[in-house]
Amino acid sequence: MRDARLKLVALLAALIAISFTRSQIAFAVYSLALISLALIARISLQKLSRNAPGVALFFAGIFLALLASGQAARALDFLEKAFLSAFASLLFISTTNIDALVRALAFFRVPAPLLLVIQFLHRYLWVISDQARRMRQAAASRGGFRFSAAAGALGVLFVRAWQRADNVYAAMLARGFDGNFPR
Repeated sequence: MRDARLKLVALLAALIAISFTRSQIAFAVYSLALISLALIARISLQKLSRNAPGVALFFAGIFLALLASGQAARALDFLEKAFLSAFASLLFISTTNIDALVRALAFFRVPAPLLLVIQFLHRYLWVISDQARRMRQAAASRGGFRFSAAAGALGVLFVRAWQRADNVYAAMLARGFDGNFPR
């Protein structure tokens, strides 16, 4: 399925289905369907499996709270839903580029300012990750990472990323950016 609009609708349908499911058999069927889609799309299952728990970690607090309150079955149900939802979302992201996503969202009449924010967020996340990679390489060349320097390094990362993002924005304005990204 190449059309991002269809993929977006399929993702939303999958997320809704996952959220209302209570059956372990249905979770198994969803898992097999997602794995099959990943194989058809030639997306590395290892990469998706490695990233999905990272996304699901955002839900770890709720999972632990449910466990602590003695609701182990509900906690497991919640964790399965979080993992499957993350896997489906990562599969969508892995097969859809940002331009196709923005066009699909525009087709569904998502407000233009929100689309602009999504595009800027995507671009600036790459700026931050590139700056983090550079700082990690610099730290490694000086003998490694020290935990005591982590807070300072995080502050430096955001200041440097902000400076780079400001330079990117200035370059965009110099090239005639008018509030819309060229195709």
